[in-house]
This record gives sequence, C-alpha cells and structure tokens, in this order.
Amino acid sequence: MPSAPFISWLFLAVAATGCLFTLNALSPVKGSWLVRGTGFFAAWLTGELAPHHLFWQAFAKRGAKVGLLARNPEALEACAEECRGLGRSFGYNRAEGEAETIPPAELIALLVDIVSKNGNLLLDVGPEADGTIPPVQMERLKALGAWLKQNGEAIYDTTPWTQAVGKSAEGDDLRFTRKGSDLYVTVLGKPKAQTITLLDVPAKQGVKITQLDDSKELGAKDPRDNTRIVLRAQPKGEYAYSFKLAGYLR
Repeated sequence: MPSAPFISWLFLAVAATGCLFTLNALSPVKGSWLVRGTGFFAAWLTGELAPHHLFWQAFAKRGAKVGLLARNPEALEACAEECRGLGRSFGYNRAEGEAETIPPAELIALLVDIVSKNGNLLLDVGPEADGTIPPVQMERLKALGAWLKQNGEAIYDTTPWTQAVGKSAEGDDLRFTRKGSDLYVTVLGKPKAQTITLLDVPAKQGVKITQLDDSKELGAKDPRDNTRIVLRAQPKGEYAYSFKLAGYLR
C-alpha cells in the first residue's frame, strides 16, 4: 500500500496539474505557458527545483516567458516578478533559523538586482500561529527597511537603464536604474577602493554626483573620461551603496 507521504504528493501533483489545465483553458494565450508551467511544477515535486528556487515569469502578448533568473537576459522587455520566502518555506516553519534565512546583504542585493532588470520582488513572510513575525525574519525586514529609508530613491518609481549590470574598474559589482534625467548606480557590497570608476559611462559636464542621503558632491573623471566617484570618507550605510548622477540623462 502506498505511504501517506506518497499519497499526499500524488494528490498535490494531480490538483496542481488540474489547476494548470483549467487556467490554460481560460487563458487568451493557450498552450504557450502550460507545458513550461507544468514542467516547472514537476521539477519542483521531483526535487530538481527547491520550493524556494528563484523563478521569474513575465507575461507578454504572445504568451509567457518563463526562465530561471540566472539564465535570463540582463533585462526583460516586460515587467517580471520574483517570488520567494525570507526562509526556505512560504509559511511559518519552526525548523528554520538563522542558517535557513536569507542574510540581509543578500536580500538587499537581490532586490537591487531585480529592480535593475525591470522586476518586482514578492517577498513572503511566515508568521507564527498568533500572527507574530519570527525574530529572525523581523531582523531582515528591519534591515531592508533601514536600507530603503536611505536608498529608496534608487528603487521606487525607477525604470531600467540601457544596461542593468556593470563592473567598476576597481572590481565593484554595480547595478543601474534611472528616473527622469537622473541615473542611479548601486554598489553591491562595500566599495573596494576610495574611487568607483564607471566603465563605459562617459563623464559629462554639469552632472552632480552624490551618495543618496548625503549632499556632498563626489564627481570626477578618470584619464579616459569615464565617470569616477571619489569617496571623501567611509560611505554612509551598509550592505549596498547608491549614488545619484543628477542630470546625466539629459
């Protein structure tokens, strides 16, 4: 006789597959996403993909583009959304602790990376039975909130630039966003030097460069006319550092 876990697994597989076929029948883009969606779910159930595996799906006129984040182009034409939990589960899991919960630096880097590629981050929080948020998850939310309080201008109401990802001459990992005529560059992690040289971002006259939440001007240019950010002191904040190039896109 099949075991109880196997019966539960089978019921879940049949129910989910039935939902996919029902959605396909009602969808104006029948068939284009069904096989991929069913295949992803099957891969999840068989262990090829973990339940918390990072996944993107962007719905375009001709159907859905679905692919692992690591295999996607730098930026998607349509808005995409990534859905994951702070831990490895979408609900409360008392077995999850510090080791199973995404670190603050990784969470902030994930948000910045997704936004630079025209995406949304749907972040799941698993409350306990009485509705309280576990301390290990609350710590992450507070860290994210504190970071956004300083750097939210580079996130909220922004759109992708012509490039999402870059490297500085010093080796910093960079992400770009834009808003109106302003360009934003965010350094993931602590800057590696007292300068951040933006390769393939030519220096322009009349552009004011500042770190967000700090009015001190930091602009300069290197001998090859690349834009260079000169840090006067230890930059404010932690985890990731956003800079504004005001008027760069005029």
